[in-house]
Amino acid sequence: MRVREDVNGKCETFKKAVWRKEYLYVKTVEYLTSVKTEHLMAGSVIYQGLEENPWISKDELRGVVEKAVNLIKNSHGIDFERSGKLIQIIPQFDIAFDCISNLQDVGVIKTNKEKPLTSEQIKHNINKLKGKLAAGTSKLCQELVVILNGLTISELTWKIPLASQVISDDSLLVAQLSKKQKKKFMKPVEEMVPPTIPQGVTEECVKFVTNFMPRSIPRLQEGLTHDGNWKECGNKLNEVALKILDTLKIVSAIRATLFDNPFGEHAFITTFERQSIASSDRRGDGRTGRWPDIMLVSKESDKLYELMYIECSRIFCNKQKEDDDNVKLWRETNDGMYWVQKSRKPEKGQFGIIGVQVAGQKLCLNILIRDKVEVHRYYKLRESMIPIRYTYEPSVLAEFIKTLLVLRNILIVNMSILRSTPLRRSSRILEDSSTLPMVTMTGILTPSFHVYYSKQLNQLPHSIKIDVWRRLTSRKHPLSIEQASSIHPEVEDLLNKAVGNYIKQKERQKMKPITSDCETSLRQENEELCISKQVLEKKIEELLELQEQYKSREVAMTRSLEESGEKVTQLSDSVAFFKSIIPDTKKAIASAEKSIDLLENKCQHLEDIISAKDRKIIALVDQILKHSDATIEPKTYSSNSERKLWAKRRSESEYDLEVQKKYTFRDLAGK
Repeated sequence: MRVREDVNGKCETFKKAVWRKEYLYVKTVEYLTSVKTEHLMAGSVIYQGLEENPWISKDELRGVVEKAVNLIKNSHGIDFERSGKLIQIIPQFDIAFDCISNLQDVGVIKTNKEKPLTSEQIKHNINKLKGKLAAGTSKLCQELVVILNGLTISELTWKIPLASQVISDDSLLVAQLSKKQKKKFMKPVEEMVPPTIPQGVTEECVKFVTNFMPRSIPRLQEGLTHDGNWKECGNKLNEVALKILDTLKIVSAIRATLFDNPFGEHAFITTFERQSIASSDRRGDGRTGRWPDIMLVSKESDKLYELMYIECSRIFCNKQKEDDDNVKLWRETNDGMYWVQKSRKPEKGQFGIIGVQVAGQKLCLNILIRDKVEVHRYYKLRESMIPIRYTYEPSVLAEFIKTLLVLRNILIVNMSILRSTPLRRSSRILEDSSTLPMVTMTGILTPSFHVYYSKQLNQLPHSIKIDVWRRLTSRKHPLSIEQASSIHPEVEDLLNKAVGNYIKQKERQKMKPITSDCETSLRQENEELCISKQVLEKKIEELLELQEQYKSREVAMTRSLEESGEKVTQLSDSVAFFKSIIPDTKKAIASAEKSIDLLENKCQHLEDIISAKDRKIIALVDQILKHSDATIEPKTYSSNSERKLWAKRRSESEYDLEVQKKYTFRDLAGK
């Protein structure tokens, strides 16, 4: 059964890959046929391909582009200039691909698309999660392992937290737990949310709602027109402007929540989209990370920690935006936890990374913690309505205030835990983020320079980069991995020297003079080109002949179509004639039906008369039969037996008087 599931999962992955490749091919053909000729070049085609699939390999993209270019070149109606542009795409492909990839790596071209986990990577994460849970001795871990063994791994996608070793409180895994173990699972966050709101806060909310008096709306003037002037006085406009500036925003609410906090000046809120350090570190290789809407960042021991991520939407938020922000949020908190674990080891089950989602008028407070067996759990702590409009319910405002106060309370605890946790002393390789598609390890021999030095790094081969990195991290007074990975003057000096030496070394290499053998080979190539040119000219002539043949066939087809049109006209005339005689035919049929009805009525009348006469005849016959006497000999006999009977009676009457009295014989009656 497991083998079948794995095979089905691989088949589905293969089908999706084939579908994506075919879809990219169709999009490439559409772009090549629709883009202007002056914009048709290798760089633009590759950029479009990477926009559709940022993680496609160079060879796969080259195959798709080459297939599309060949299709367009072989089609008719392509002018000479466009054909020349198409021919130049494949020779320039490698240089253009490397250029676009480098621009994406340094952040000039931004891409927010996540590289999805493959089925093998998801399976690896699930097996790793099983290993962590199996190391635990509690019944909760044992029950989670049993449920995990019953799950179908092929049904998991990269958007599900479980595929990245994150157990969410609303997952099917937690839903299948027993009541007792589910209560144990939820225990860490139950202590994070105080059960009640302070009485003073409740009283302030009631007082605010009670004392709030909405102003009466002034009457709108009549007869206003657009004449380029303001319709209200200056004081009124100033008042409206102040009200607009004083409108409640989520950043203002967060700032108010952190008012007079004990964090000090080391913690700050980003009020604009800023690249996440944790996400960038997770992607590695100098790639740009995600850009959360808002972050709470704390600087501890010259290192920045992202303790809270906020994703916002508009007031009218659709379901797709809400789901996408939810996936983005738990991935950001997961990366943030791994980033903290790289340099510190906070208390398990207590320290967490907060994720706040503003979806429409909802405020969702989430947190991701690391339990004792190093499994990440993702919880939804609270959800409240944002009072963007006036409400008569103090409870709505109170719940909103409570959510923000819970946020403040958790941040105070997390900051205290973080500051009391010393830095890691061990330099062992740490665990990478489970949202990382490919396992990458940054060690002493693997260079991970800062993006700031991309200009120098692009000029150096990989071997020199490794040599510079080794010299920085393994000399007599080495730099730490973090210092070498950041912007540092010693790093910049050493890279500049390496670039200068490499350029000088390349300049020393002189080109060798062209020999007679080279001239001979060039002549041969020219002759081959001339021959190929002649072959192409012949092919062009053949194509022209084919074009003339197609034209003659087109004329013949046109004639046949005209003849068919005449036949169709005749048929349509016949149909029209038959349609015209249909009413007369219907009238004749109607009159015939009436005549038939009359004849049928007459026949029925005659049948009734005959039937009446038959009944009269039968009655007369019956009367005649009633008056006939059986003792009188009939004139004629109906049968021989009747003749014999009367002959017998006549013979008996000769000697029997009683018979003579009873019967009357015709011959005797005459006597």
